[in-house]
Amino acid sequence: MSERAEKPLEIIWSKRALRDLDKIEEHYLVESGERLADEAVDAIYWQAGRIGELRLKFRPGENNTRECVMKQFPYTLVYRINGARMTVVRVLHQRRAYFNR
Repeated sequence: MSERAEKPLEIIWSKRALRDLDKIEEHYLVESGERLADEAVDAIYWQAGRIGELRLKFRPGENNTRECVMKQFPYTLVYRINGARMTVVRVLHQRRAYFNR
């Protein structure tokens, strides 16, 4: 018999992470157009989904978080896993400080 796979994590997006996504989309809309803006946002959602689906654990971050450095776009997903939930705390450009205001 095969082992039963764990259920994917429920993904919650913090208000700050959603604001980060809005700013990312706005940046690409202005600088590069709708197609690249859609690709960037889709890549971020896809990566978060992949983390939740496979229960991936990337490098430890600050304040009990983990950090997934994206390769296609210069962003880091900062997230926490608590039980069956994953909360995306921030989506930061790789040059930005962690929990800046």
